[in-house]
This record gives sequence, structure tokens and C-alpha cells, in this order.
Amino acid sequence: MAGFLYYIPKLRTKPQAADLAAAGLGHLDGANLSYSPCLAGPDGAPGCVLAVDEASLAAGGKRPALVRYDAGGQAWQAGKTFWLGVEKNAPPREIDLRRPAVLPGHLVTMGDGQAWRVPCLRYLPEKMVLDDDGLVRREPLAAFAPMREQGRLLEEDYWDILAAARENQPTPALRLSDAGQMQLAIDYLSLNYRLGRVECNRLGLLTDSVLVKVIEAILDVPGLVKLLDESKKKTDAG
Repeated sequence: MAGFLYYIPKLRTKPQAADLAAAGLGHLDGANLSYSPCLAGPDGAPGCVLAVDEASLAAGGKRPALVRYDAGGQAWQAGKTFWLGVEKNAPPREIDLRRPAVLPGHLVTMGDGQAWRVPCLRYLPEKMVLDDDGLVRREPLAAFAPMREQGRLLEEDYWDILAAARENQPTPALRLSDAGQMQLAIDYLSLNYRLGRVECNRLGLLTDSVLVKVIEAILDVPGLVKLLDESKKKTDAG
């Protein structure tokens, strides 16, 4: 079983959306889950072990055997509302956590040494509306409004920092704290992967230098640099 394992104490039936939300696992809602109630989980009490297996199926793999608790073959970490586990001989990979549909973005090598695709702010899903004049308008979806606003603040911070550095000025006060930047990075990663804060920390995805690259990916800085390079080449050639 690749990917992460989860254990929800006291749960004895198939996890429903409400169960996942209550356990802080809302990012697993809608996923293809394997699950198995157990009489004694990592806490020594009854509960339910579950895992996401949609990535292996999408890649043409076979459905894994029924997930189960194995004290000897698994490593578990206790959390406030759930336990996070991994198979000792099959640690989670980027492909194991990848959602079936991935938003466009840039590949960033994370702290685990793997390349993860970070979606760009400008590629967040929008609603298309055909108005009375036959014109198509794009309208932001309410579900992504907070991420858009946070992304806007992130963009202002980023360009202010660059401007201050260019002019040898002190770093300006940031609109997003370090915690806010990290949470936003995790939120954007969660659009393409089944992961949250706990999984991200367990994998060691974000370092100080990686966080900068993730921020630049969100703001499509690599795309802008490429566009400027191509423009310069055309100018030089002309």
C-alpha cells in the first residue's frame, strides 16, 4: 500500500464526509478510499484504518489489498484527531498523493527530493458565464475566494521585497506571516495532491528555500521569466 495511512479512533464504519471533516481529514473527502475497522489500532483501542488508492488506479495499477493495521510493518504518528502512518517499506511518493485531475502549474523540487506540481494563482478554476450580449465572462468561484485574496497579498509582498532589495532598502512589513505563507503553500499543493499540513510536515516538503520557490510558482514567476527571456531573444535577433 503506497501513500499515507490514516487511523481514526473509535470509528467502526465506512468513513463518511462528516467523519473525515471531524477528524481534520476533509482533503480526503471524495477520494477513493480503502478502509478497515480494527479492534486495536496504533492507540491500542478500536478504530478504523484507511488509505487513498485513487492515484495507483489512475496510473493503471491494480487496486491494493485491503488496508489493515500492521504494528510491525508500519510507522505511526499520533495527532490530535487522527493518526498518520506509512508503510515502512513503501514511503509515500508524489505520484501516490496526486489527484486524478491536476491544475496547471510549475514543478518544484521539494524537501523530499521529488518534483511536485504547484498550481498557479491564475489557473484557479473559474465559472464561465454567457451574458445577454453573447459575451463570455469569467467569474471567480466562491470556494477559491480566500485563496485568491491570500494570493493577492502574497503577490504584493513578493514584489515589495524585490523592490526593497533592488534599492537597498529594509525589508518592508509583510502582509502574510511565515505561518500564513506556509499555510497558503500547503493550500495550493492540496489542489493537486491529497495532503494537508500534517502530511506536508511528515514529508518535510517545505524548507525556507523551497517555500520561496513555491511562492514564485504560485505567482507564475517562472512563466514571467521565460516570457521576458523570449522577448529579449527576439529583440536581440531583430
